[in-house]
Amino acid sequence: MTPDDFRQALALPASADVDRRVPKNAFMENIKGATDRKQFDQMVERIDWLATLAPGTIGVATATVDGQAVEEVQFFAATFRREPTKRLLQVIHQTLPYPLILLCRWPEQSHARLSLLPRYRPDDGIAIDLALNERTEAFPASLDLSRLPRTDLAALYDGLVESAQALWASEITGANFRLPATASDASARQEALAAYLAAEAEWRRLKAQARSEKRLAQAVELGDKARRAKLAMDEAVKGLR
Repeated sequence: MTPDDFRQALALPASADVDRRVPKNAFMENIKGATDRKQFDQMVERIDWLATLAPGTIGVATATVDGQAVEEVQFFAATFRREPTKRLLQVIHQTLPYPLILLCRWPEQSHARLSLLPRYRPDDGIAIDLALNERTEAFPASLDLSRLPRTDLAALYDGLVESAQALWASEITGANFRLPATASDASARQEALAAYLAAEAEWRRLKAQARSEKRLAQAVELGDKARRAKLAMDEAVKGLR
């Protein structure tokens, strides 16, 4: 999927359209750390503001969740000079006071990457490539505004997050794309995905340490720990199906 494909899948009304390039300085002035500002300036080619989802543009009410107002959901596309880091995507999300749908592109990338930042897991952003196949061909239909939760804007964004997590789960398990049937199903998948990602990160770390460890006993111990982390990954996969 390209950003245009994603936009068409959302089926937003014309009233939500913005279609305006945003100066990089408008973002940089809201980035606190000098290192983050430098990375943003070096890696971001341009940012386009595609649409605003708000009561007056899509007819979905605002929300207040845990004392925080959700008055809008913003939809942007970013062009990078090279593949963005997880940290850079998180920084971009945090520059805005509203939930953000961010579509990312960079040279030699034939499809977009979707970046979302769940409200309930602000440190666990979702960044998933939109390279669809026969198992995930139902994903675009799940994005249609008419099929997303319309109770309020927070629920709508959560619905987008659930669709992205379902796509991620399909890629990990090799199973067909499947939206959660119930709220408890969605919560269980979120926890399983978090457990899988944590175990995967630990597995990769231990494997790298084992490869570079020259002392045999320590290398064997690290290998055993890596195998346990791989078992934890396999167990988490069961919760993603």
